[in-house]
Amino acid sequence: MTIDWNEGISTEENDRRTQELLDAAKGRLETTTAMMGTQEFILSHTKDITNNEAVVYLKAHSKEALDSVQSTFMAYLQKYYPDAKMEMNISGNVYDLIFQTDKPDLEIRLQKEDGGMPSVGQAKGFVDSVRNRFPDAGIQPVATENVLRYVANPEQMALYHVSYSQLYSRLKELAGSDKVFDIASGDQSIPVMIGSGKAHALDERIGYYGEHIVLLAQTLGLNTCWVGLSYSKVPGTYVLDEGEKIACYIAIGYGETQGSGHKIKTVEQVSNASDITPSWFKKGVEAALLAPTAVNQQKFSFEYVGMSNNRHQVRAKKGFSMIGYTQMDLGIAKYHFEVGAGKVNFEWV
Repeated sequence: MTIDWNEGISTEENDRRTQELLDAAKGRLETTTAMMGTQEFILSHTKDITNNEAVVYLKAHSKEALDSVQSTFMAYLQKYYPDAKMEMNISGNVYDLIFQTDKPDLEIRLQKEDGGMPSVGQAKGFVDSVRNRFPDAGIQPVATENVLRYVANPEQMALYHVSYSQLYSRLKELAGSDKVFDIASGDQSIPVMIGSGKAHALDERIGYYGEHIVLLAQTLGLNTCWVGLSYSKVPGTYVLDEGEKIACYIAIGYGETQGSGHKIKTVEQVSNASDITPSWFKKGVEAALLAPTAVNQQKFSFEYVGMSNNRHQVRAKKGFSMIGYTQMDLGIAKYHFEVGAGKVNFEWV
């Protein structure tokens, strides 16, 4: 007997359910042997099973007793676990393992009139009608499987310091016995901004695009640090062309620690967020408050302006600081705001 509970359950829960099922036929079986979850055999005449499946070998006093047990099991599952699927087959042996063909006596393949594959609902309807027509044939209901596809948002992961390994581990915990597949797609790239013009405009672009690199590095499990005041210029490590300058450094590597938190300003201190502004605006401000700034000064502000041409408008401003770097900090904060608010929701003014 093979049982598929059609649920993401643990091996322990699988064992408990299987034993309850066997107890329903107590006294009518000579012996039973049950296997739950993944099994590893060199030679096996049973199919590979997962944590939510069980294989039970049964020996009854007679064929009539076995038929009675099968009816009892089906009724029990229908009452307590209607999504479960049960199959009864003759136990094989080594000879069967070597020479069996695994082909059923009768195979029905469903196809729509237009040649396409039937939906799950259509397949269930057909199988149910056949089961009703031949109730003693032991035809099982259609078994379905849910496949969920999650797409990771690297920017959000970096913003909240979540690595791919942490995300994968958490999904494994939530999935329980279900399988979690890791599908990697896309090309990796590092944005490089080469600009000219006024220094303050260049500083903002350096902050904006430099934070792309910082957040990407965080998702890869690296640690980063903007360095603007405390670096040393080492001769021979770079070459500057005419009109170029070093605005700052970004240190990337494996830190001794994951860093430490700092006191940050409130949403009200740096924005006009309120009960009447869009919820995404507040989320954007909260994300901006997590952005790194020179000596944690957070000399920036965001203003929800309103609607124009059916588009929400937001204004970002830098404050004054004796230390400087406020324009670069504004670029970093604006990128964080876009990640938190969703760039499609507004435009800068």
